[in-house]
Amino acid sequence: MVHGRGAGRWRLYLAWERMVSVACGLWLHRLAGSAAEANRFSRDYGLPYQPPAGVPLEATAL
Repeated sequence: MVHGRGAGRWRLYLAWERMVSVACGLWLHRLAGSAAEANRFSRDYGLPYQPPAGVPLEATAL
């Protein structure tokens, strides 16, 4: 994790598996009422998360 002083934001360096986990977490956060983070992550990294059809919500947490 690195703090970008110019932008004032934290920057995470993640392996692909962790990026999928973050996308899933943001998807769950979107269910609670805020889609901004999930939308930005999807746009910036091209990694949207959609659970497989027919999978119960409880089974989506990684």
